[in-house]
Amino acid sequence: MTEICEKRELAMSFSPNYILLSSSSSQAVREILAKKQETEALFPEYWQMKRYEEIDKMLVTTKDGVELKAAEVAAHNKAEIAQVTQMRWFGCLSELFSLADIRKMPCRTEEGRLKIGVAGCEDGQGIAGLLAFFNSRETAVDIFGVDPRGVGEVDRYKEQLSFRASTVTLAQGDIVDIFQRDWQFDLVVFPNPGPFADWKRYNAWKKIVETMVKTEPSLIIFSFPRTGWSVRDLLVLADVWKTEEMMDLREEQLFEILLKKSGYFRGALRFFNDVLKIPYYLYGAEEIVGEEKEFLSICDPYFSLFIHRDTLPVIR
Repeated sequence: MTEICEKRELAMSFSPNYILLSSSSSQAVREILAKKQETEALFPEYWQMKRYEEIDKMLVTTKDGVELKAAEVAAHNKAEIAQVTQMRWFGCLSELFSLADIRKMPCRTEEGRLKIGVAGCEDGQGIAGLLAFFNSRETAVDIFGVDPRGVGEVDRYKEQLSFRASTVTLAQGDIVDIFQRDWQFDLVVFPNPGPFADWKRYNAWKKIVETMVKTEPSLIIFSFPRTGWSVRDLLVLADVWKTEEMMDLREEQLFEILLKKSGYFRGALRFFNDVLKIPYYLYGAEEIVGEEKEFLSICDPYFSLFIHRDTLPVIR
């Protein structure tokens, strides 16, 4: 409990030094980004956090009137975002396992090494938080990650974190691949899965979840970069409810419904609405929300931990 309080105090005192753009430079960057929105079906929001050569070479003006290369802005903000994300994951994992009353981590190996599958590596930021958390508990982990967008600059985290006996194996490819190999996981983590607002994306994630549960991980964690979005696609709702009397769902509820069928229940839920923020765009451009201009959004606001029913005797 003391560790959690210390992390909360650290979060409240931490003020990221992001570089944010003037309105005119924001508009110029947004116009180019608007043309880049056609990305991977499962992760359409991540075009906002990608680097583009066309933007990198632009001269932009910050909110403070300083002229910089957009590449400098992006590199600086990326480093700040990585630090904030690592803090969020470290603190949240501490709280989730405490809220769920997990006293002993489930482990399939006799050596006591925890096997973790990361479905969507999020540029290594979520992995850094995972390593920091389990290192603090002196637990050796073997992390296996797959991401269609690329696996990020994980090597730099190996230098800044004490890996002890831990290992990290990453691959670029279809997320479902991670559950079709000879890897059996104690914990599976989905850092920021994509939206489920339409049938195509929902069906893709349903396939991933159905493939995952066949490997029977003991614990599953989902993190959403947004929360409260309603799903109104009639095909999705019909598939979920299997009845003519359908009602709207929030995106995060879909995972719970899919997992419940396979013996999982939600052990802990954590929603953040605090000072840990990240820019809407890596380049520090403003976003128009309603009639307001905004630069920052909450960092990973929603986390949910699911436990397989057969795991309860092991963890308590």
